[in-house]
Amino acid sequence: MSDSTKKIKLLVEDEAIIALPEKQALEKADDSVQIVNSGEQDLEAVYASSCIEEALRESEEKYRFLVEHNHDIIYTLAADGTLLFVSPAWTTLLGYAVDQVVGESFQKFIHPDDVADCLVWLENVIKTGKRQEGIEYRVRHLDGSWFWHTSSAVPLRDESGKVIGFEGTARDITENKLTKQSLNQIRENYETFFNSIDEFLFVLDEQGNIIHANKTVFERLGYSANELYGHSVLLVHPSERRKEAGDIVGQMLNGTTEFCPVPVITKAGMQIPVETRITHGIWDGKPVIFGVTKDISKVRLSEEKFSKVFQLNPSACGLSSLENRKYVEVNDAFYSLLGFDKDEVIGNTAVDLGILSADKIAVIIQNADENGNVKNVETELKTKRGDIKHVLLSSENIHVQDKKYRFTVVHDITERKAAEDKVRALLAEKELILKEVHHRIKNNLNTASSLLSLQAGTLSEPSAITALKDAGHRIQSMSVLYDQLYRSANFTEISLASYLPRMVDDTISNFPNSTIVTIEKHFDNFMLDAKRIQTLGIIINELLTNTMKYAFEGRTSGLVSVGAKELEGNITVTVEDDGIGLPETVSFDNNSGFGLQLVQALTEQLDGRIHIERLNGTKIVIEFRL
Repeated sequence: MSDSTKKIKLLVEDEAIIALPEKQALEKADDSVQIVNSGEQDLEAVYASSCIEEALRESEEKYRFLVEHNHDIIYTLAADGTLLFVSPAWTTLLGYAVDQVVGESFQKFIHPDDVADCLVWLENVIKTGKRQEGIEYRVRHLDGSWFWHTSSAVPLRDESGKVIGFEGTARDITENKLTKQSLNQIRENYETFFNSIDEFLFVLDEQGNIIHANKTVFERLGYSANELYGHSVLLVHPSERRKEAGDIVGQMLNGTTEFCPVPVITKAGMQIPVETRITHGIWDGKPVIFGVTKDISKVRLSEEKFSKVFQLNPSACGLSSLENRKYVEVNDAFYSLLGFDKDEVIGNTAVDLGILSADKIAVIIQNADENGNVKNVETELKTKRGDIKHVLLSSENIHVQDKKYRFTVVHDITERKAAEDKVRALLAEKELILKEVHHRIKNNLNTASSLLSLQAGTLSEPSAITALKDAGHRIQSMSVLYDQLYRSANFTEISLASYLPRMVDDTISNFPNSTIVTIEKHFDNFMLDAKRIQTLGIIINELLTNTMKYAFEGRTSGLVSVGAKELEGNITVTVEDDGIGLPETVSFDNNSGFGLQLVQALTEQLDGRIHIERLNGTKIVIEFRL
């Protein structure tokens, strides 16, 4: 066969084998065409080569599909930590484009606190030469936030076996990490709460063995976890009462008993009085029994103290059920005051015994506060013999071991009441006597005033007549006071507003020119003791007398204003007129007139001050403390 007609074998892209002349083959051939010599071996070689290339192509396509669609990041690191390749998942999970990552050191994206751990982990990959996994670290997102990842990697080696890099995968575990942290926080919160409770808390399996306990158990009972866990809870009860405790726990599980009163015992042998209650639950997915053991040492001590105070109290005390009001306990003072025996009282109410009527109980309840407590309500109790006892009654609701009671205390005031009635009778008698005394004094003053007036009528000397009339006016002002005291229920104090207005009117009416004078009165209503109000009355009488004598000479009208005000315990009294005014030479410090000297002396007696204001008439101001 010549060269021009020689057949050759060709492998083309569609895998068909075409025998063409060599010239035609060379003209048509491209990079995918191979030229071989004729023969079966050549044909088989071409066919084998074609299968290998096809397998490689399929493998590459599968690898590319896996890389591009994997939710985990696939990466290649150089030995120095440079990222040589990252899969598109990096963009999906962390926001960076691939070209923003490739060529950068992996440390650029790792949290500073986690870089050292990552370097140690990579070093371990080199040392072991094996796949390493489990490292957890934080990676920065493009937006600046941090995400938790975990990674696994294998070393890459050259032909000499030297490690030239790493190939690995990274998975986002942020959600799992946060969930784990949340669970850990919940667990930590539970442990904190569990261990902060003062009661003894036990978790038991269904056989009654301790599988968990709080810190109070170990601290107060003195056992270690190894000494308790896996052992029966009866271990913490006194040995001689363990059977009793076991029986009661069985009754509690059956619902026939509420709590177990058997005490617990410390490792040192000290017994602690307790009340234990149980309930069913789930622990680590398994059915368990929860036991809550409450230390009632303080309750017992409080009950003992209460019992002693209750029994030793000199006042009658009773403890009754809040539900039916029947007495469950009373003290010796109760029996002594009311004359009953114990078997007559216990199990009965106050109404049953005739001590209190239902009506009186209703009145007492009306005096109770929002909590039902009553304090020092005065009432009457009837004894067994029928005698009446006046008492002060106090009561309040109390709780003893989940039961409600009313604790009542009555203080016998019968003798005090009798003494008060006696004193009240004596005071009434004294008041009657004082009224009679004030009445007689008023009459005597009126008599003296009348005598002075009669005496003045027999005289011809003007100065003597004036002196007697002035004395009569002073006596008259005192008579007004005693008339007020006679009419008042209070013999020690009197209202200024009820005394002074009348005294002012009576004083001014004694003068012939009173008809031309207009009177203004302004008095605050406050109380003043009888002694000082009498002194103040004499002062005002003297000042009004001077005013009516001298202020309106030659006038056809005039104005007199008298007032008294109280402000924060300070009293200010004013006597004012619009008359001709006092001469500048007249003052209280330097005056020979009897009237002004008397006013000055009486003002000092009040521990007060007095001064004159001269403006459109005369104004006298007196100030003293209430």
